Amino acid sequence: MQSRTPKPPGSLDKAQAEQAALTLLSRRAVSSGLLIDRLVRRGATSSDARQIANHLLEIGALDDHAYAEMLLRSVTRGKPAGVSFLRQRLRRDKLDAEVIEAAVAAHARAHDLEQEALAWAQRQADRLTDVDLAKARRRLFGQLARRGFNSDICKRAIEAALGEDAR
Repeated sequence: MQSRTPKPPGSLDKAQAEQAALTLLSRRAVSSGLLIDRLVRRGATSSDARQIANHLLEIGALDDHAYAEMLLRSVTRGKPAGVSFLRQRLRRDKLDAEVIEAAVAAHARAHDLEQEALAWAQRQADRLTDVDLAKARRRLFGQLARRGFNSDICKRAIEAALGEDAR
């Protein structure tokens, strides 16, 4: 991704900012927060950027809830993720706290996070057969913790993945 030098606020009038917003939305899905940031970096005033984002939300051209769901599906497609990782990832895309909590709660209801952590730990444990037990435990715990699982889930998943010897 190219880093663009931000333009001074007001260098983009409202009509140009609206066109820039539509162009961005035609290329990829974004949250309202990301859209506002992009428009401001391109030279729109913060007020104009917020008005454009709010208008697009009202008419349904921008949908933060759908964006959050799509992002969570994408993030968890190949690897499981715990609640804290999911929240952090959604915050990075500038979503509102209420949208984040709703999306994470829906994801947690639809997925058995502990079972996903266990399946991940078992797959990773199969790769750690040449490593001593203590090191395997540390590595698995680190991998699961970095993916946002709390310590209780990490411990239970590791015990199940490595067997009774994991205690």
